[in-house]
Amino acid sequence: MHWDARSAPFTMRHALSIVISGLCGGGIIGCDPPITEPPSQATNGEIILLSHNTTSVLLEQEPNDDLATALNLPDYDVEIVTILGVIQAGGAPPDSDVIRLFPENFRLMSENSSIAAIVLQGSSPDDPSPDFNLQFLSSDGSLLDEFSSTNGRIEASAIPSEPSSIPDSSYIAITSTQAFAYKLTIDFTQTTSTQSASTASKSITSSPASTRVIVPANVTELLAIFRTGTSQATRIAIADQCNLDVLDASPSGVCRLRIRDRAATAAEKTAILQSLTTHPTVRFAEPNGFSRLQKIPSDPLFPDQWNLDAINAPDAWDITTGSENIVVAIIDSGVRFDHPDLNPRLIDGYDFVSNADVSLDGDGRDPDATDPGDRPTNPERSTFHGTRIAGIIAAESDNNLGVAGITWSTKLLPVRAFGRSGVATDFDLSEAIRYAAGLPNVSEIVPTNPANVINLSLARSPGSPIPQCVEDAIRDAYNAGVTMVAAAGNNATSDMVFPAAFEEVISVGAINRSGDLASYSNFGPWIDLVAPGGEAGEDSGPADAGDDTGGDAGTVESNDDETDTQPTAILSTAASSDGETIDPIYDDLEGTSLACAHASATAALLLAIDPNLTPSDIRTILTETATDLGNVGEDDRFGAGRLNASAAVQRARIQSTAPTTPPSLLLSATALTFDNQQNRLIFDILNTGGDVLNIASIRRDDYGDLTDITIETTGGNANTNIARVAITLDRSPLAINAQSTRLIIEPTNAAPDYIDIHATSTPPTTSDESVTILALDPQTSRILTQSTTTLAARTFTFTEPPDRPFILIAGTDRDGDGQICEPGDMCGMINQADAPRIVSPANLASQQLIIILQGPL
Repeated sequence: MHWDARSAPFTMRHALSIVISGLCGGGIIGCDPPITEPPSQATNGEIILLSHNTTSVLLEQEPNDDLATALNLPDYDVEIVTILGVIQAGGAPPDSDVIRLFPENFRLMSENSSIAAIVLQGSSPDDPSPDFNLQFLSSDGSLLDEFSSTNGRIEASAIPSEPSSIPDSSYIAITSTQAFAYKLTIDFTQTTSTQSASTASKSITSSPASTRVIVPANVTELLAIFRTGTSQATRIAIADQCNLDVLDASPSGVCRLRIRDRAATAAEKTAILQSLTTHPTVRFAEPNGFSRLQKIPSDPLFPDQWNLDAINAPDAWDITTGSENIVVAIIDSGVRFDHPDLNPRLIDGYDFVSNADVSLDGDGRDPDATDPGDRPTNPERSTFHGTRIAGIIAAESDNNLGVAGITWSTKLLPVRAFGRSGVATDFDLSEAIRYAAGLPNVSEIVPTNPANVINLSLARSPGSPIPQCVEDAIRDAYNAGVTMVAAAGNNATSDMVFPAAFEEVISVGAINRSGDLASYSNFGPWIDLVAPGGEAGEDSGPADAGDDTGGDAGTVESNDDETDTQPTAILSTAASSDGETIDPIYDDLEGTSLACAHASATAALLLAIDPNLTPSDIRTILTETATDLGNVGEDDRFGAGRLNASAAVQRARIQSTAPTTPPSLLLSATALTFDNQQNRLIFDILNTGGDVLNIASIRRDDYGDLTDITIETTGGNANTNIARVAITLDRSPLAINAQSTRLIIEPTNAAPDYIDIHATSTPPTTSDESVTILALDPQTSRILTQSTTTLAARTFTFTEPPDRPFILIAGTDRDGDGQICEPGDMCGMINQADAPRIVSPANLASQQLIIILQGPL
C-alpha cells in the first residue's frame, strides 16, 4: 500500500491504522478524543535523516492477498526489512497479506551463522490485542509452520537447517479474521562468536564489548554509553537502526535500550549488541545484566550477637560509637521504615527499581525506598534483605530493645535497586550508586546528605562479564570520595566476583563462629579481609542462656529451645509477611552479605573519628589492623585477616591529626558539541580531593568564535558534586558551518581547567530533493492535510493543521510516479518507541513532531 502524493483524499481497501504496536493499552486507534476546534496556528516539525542502505522500510502494496500477488522482499543485501500494513478482514476465509522471500534472503539467513528474527506486531481499532497468525508457506502454498499472536505480538525464526535446503522461494502470510494494523520486521543481522574475558588480578582493564560479551538469552535490555554531545534524537535513531527502543537515559551518558525481539536467542541478541557497538557515537555497549542479593538460608533463629565480640566491637565503642554526620547508604531491597530498631537511624532514600512489574510496590522509580517484600507468590519467604543489613550496621543501640548495631549514631540512607526475587538490573544498580554518591543520575535528584560509605551486599555470578556502566559508577563514586564495601559472594569459588573485585571496592569474605572460612564464602587474591558471616549448623559448643524476646518489634523466633549448641548465624533486624501485613521482627541469617555490613559499619566508625579519611585510607586501616588468620601474612583464603574494629578505630584516632588533602577540580566532560538538534548542554564540576573547592568564575575564553552562549550554574561549593553548568546556545546568529569556544573554570584553591564547546549548523545533506509529508486520519486513512519540504531543509509546516488526531507519514518519490515510500525512496513516520504515534491537535505548539526518515540519501 503506497500513498499517492498527488491525490487527496484517496481511498484504499486497507485503512491506515497500520504502523502500530501496543500503545494506549495495545493499540493507538482512538487514543485521543476527536477535537472539534481547529488549532489557530501553523504546526511545525523536524525531519531527522537516517541514511543507511542496510535497512529497508516498505509500505504494504496492493494487491498482495495470495502467492501470485505477494509483496516481494528486496533480494539485495539488507540487514533489516520493515513492512507496514493493515488487514481489513471481511470474514471467512481469513483475509491475508503475503510476502515473498527470495533465495537471497535465505542466503542471508544461512551463511556465516546468520539468523532471521521475525517480529509481527499488531493493533486493532476495537481490540488492543487482536488475534492474528503468521504462516510460512512453500512455493506451492502448503503450510510449513504457523505462529499465533500473544498480546498483539508474534516472534518467530525461519532458517533452513542446511544451505542445500534453501528453497527457490517461500512466503510469509499474515492472516486474521478481524481488522488490524501491523508492523512486520525481518532481521537478517549476522552474528559473531565472542568470548567472555577472564581477569587474572583485581586491577581491571576494560576491553571492547565485541571481544568480551555474549548477551545471555534471558537479557531483554542493552546499555549503550554514548559519546559526549550525542543528542537524544540521534540516540533514538541509532537504537532504531539496531531494532532497539530507548527506555531510559542517564545524565552519565548511559542509555537503557529494550531489545524488540525479546524471544531472540543469545546469538541473535549478541548480534544486535555487535551492531550497536560498531556505531561511531557509541563509546561502549553491553547487556543490562543482573546482580543478585546473596542467598539468605532459612535457618533456625538465635538471639546472641557473637559477631560483635568477634570483631572487638565493644572495645571500639570505648573510643567511638559513631557520628550522626556520617551516612552509610545501603543499596539493597529497601528497608522497613516501621521497624522500631531502625527508624531513628533512617533518612529518606530512593527506589531505583525501574520496572513496575518487578518493583512489587505498584510503580517504578519513586522516592519511597520501603521494602515491600520480594516473593509476591510466597510472601512468607520474602527476605527483607536490606532490613537485615541495616540492623547490623546501625540498629538503634543501648535502648533496651532488640539488637545493637555496630554504629550507634550513623545515619542510614536506603537506596532500593532490587525487586522481585532479589534481582537488580545493571542500569538500576549503576544509577543507585550514582544517587548514593550524590552524582547526577536518572532520578534527576541527589540526596541532601550523600553517602560517605556505600554498602553493596550483592554480587554478580562468578566469572560473568563486567558491566561497564556499573564499573563507571563505581569509579565515579570512588573519585567523589565515597568508600564502597562489597560482599565477596556465596559461591565457594576463587573466581572473581563483581562489584567486590573492583579495585575501588573493599571486598569482604565470610568466616564462621569458629574463625574458619565459611564453607560458602568466595576466596582468592582479590579478597581484602574477612568478617563474621555465620554458618548454620556449625558445632560451637553449649549454648548460653539468653532473653529472646523482641519487645515492641515482635519476638525473636529462636530454635535453641531444644538444642545444646550456641548460635552460629548472625542476628539482626528483619520483617515477616503473611501476604497482607508486614511485621517487624528479629531474625538470624548467614552469608557474605552480613560480613560486608560489618566492614561498612566499621568504616563509618573510622569516619566518625576522622571525616577526612579517603577510601584508600580506610582500606589501608582495615587491612593493616585485621587479625591475621590462616597462613602468616596475607593469603588467598582470609585476605589480610579478620576485621578488628577496635584496632581500626585506635589507628584512625592516632592518624586523625594528619593534614587534609587539597581540593582537586574535575570536569565531567572535556568537550561538548551542539549538533543540529540541540540548543542546551550540561556538564558537572566535581571535587575529587579534600576540603572545599571554591569556584571563582566560569568564563568564555578568547579562543574561538562562538559567542552566542549563556552560562547558568546550579548548586554550590561542596566536597563532592560542586555544581551543574548549563550552556544555552542562541542559534539564530549561527551563520557558518561550525563554531567553537572554550570555557575556563577557575577555582580559588585548585588548578583551573577548561572545556571546549562546539556548535554546527551543517545539515547532513544539501539535497533539494522533495519530501512529501501527509497527515492522515488513523480511522479512515484519508489525507487531512499535506506539506512538502526538502531533504536539505529538514523542517516542515502545516499552515492548516488537522482538527482531529492524526498520523504523520513522509517519503520521497524518486521515480516520479506520484507514490512515496517505494523501494529506493526514503521513508518514515512520526515515532514513539518502535511505532508511530497518534498526534492530538491539542497544544500542537508544545508537541515535538519529529519524523525519522530512513533510506539511501
